[in-house]
Amino acid sequence: MRLWITLFAFSLACGDDDGTLDASVDAEIDAGIDAGSRDAGPPCPLECEVGTTCCFGADGEPTCVDLQSSLDHCGQCGFVCSLERGTACVEGLCECGRVAIGCEGNRANLCCPAREDRPEPYCANLLTSGLDCGGCGEECDPRTSDRCGAGECTCGDERRACTGEGEACCADLGGAISRCVEPATDRNHCGACGRRCRAGEDCVEGMCRSRFDAGVDAGVDAGVDAGEDAGVDAGTEAE
Repeated sequence: MRLWITLFAFSLACGDDDGTLDASVDAEIDAGIDAGSRDAGPPCPLECEVGTTCCFGADGEPTCVDLQSSLDHCGQCGFVCSLERGTACVEGLCECGRVAIGCEGNRANLCCPAREDRPEPYCANLLTSGLDCGGCGEECDPRTSDRCGAGECTCGDERRACTGEGEACCADLGGAISRCVEPATDRNHCGACGRRCRAGEDCVEGMCRSRFDAGVDAGVDAGVDAGEDAGVDAGTEAE
């Protein structure tokens, strides 16, 4: 008796699950009907030729278009294949060069025009690409920056590009960290990135020079200056 009651309760439970699933399916169907009819607005009134579809243009006027090739209605009514997304609508897909599905049309995925080193349009990330930093074809200068961040050329963690006037973007030993340095005086990047002065040398005007030589030169210069001053003073006293 208890077994029969258990089986009966189980059958009722299964019936409840099926009813919930049916209700869910019905709700989805109803939602699709609503989206396709009432929510989508009035149907397009034109009777178009075979191979074309009636769509509303940007001006609100109905027109017959080929969804396979229309830039304003590519693949479906209202999908605009703009310059940011692609350059051609081919078989209902907005293409950007060899990218058949086109670009997203935002700064992280924009369709850029062809250029000398890229003969076809291409999708670019203007936020991180060093070749298209902030705009198509805006290349970061490797002498003043080593990366593109948020659409700006920067040098390491400087959050800016080096000036290029007495400053250069150089990576420290190992190449892990880049920073703006002054090659005219920096012992680790003397005259050029990575050119290190040896022990006992200083970087003077972009050249590694021995501190001994620098001291001798300083002494000679001081002696010359002292001699010239002495001569001037002697001449003054003689007068």
